[in-house]
Amino acid sequence: MEKQIQKQEVMDLLLKACPSYKSRWEDYKNDAGYEVGEEQLLYIDFADFANHLIELLKGNRVDEFRRSLML
Repeated sequence: MEKQIQKQEVMDLLLKACPSYKSRWEDYKNDAGYEVGEEQLLYIDFADFANHLIELLKGNRVDEFRRSLML
């Protein structure tokens, strides 16, 4: 049986697949106002990640897309 991805692992996996999001993610976490121990709302976090992907696509910077497909 395969191991299920845990909620706390999700963003690390996305950052591994899309390293260009790392600095934006750090800025986002600081601006999001999460308190220590507060539940992270992934659906809101995903919206910021999706916006990053759209910016990459608009800028024709899709090399990470191809690399991620090969992981």
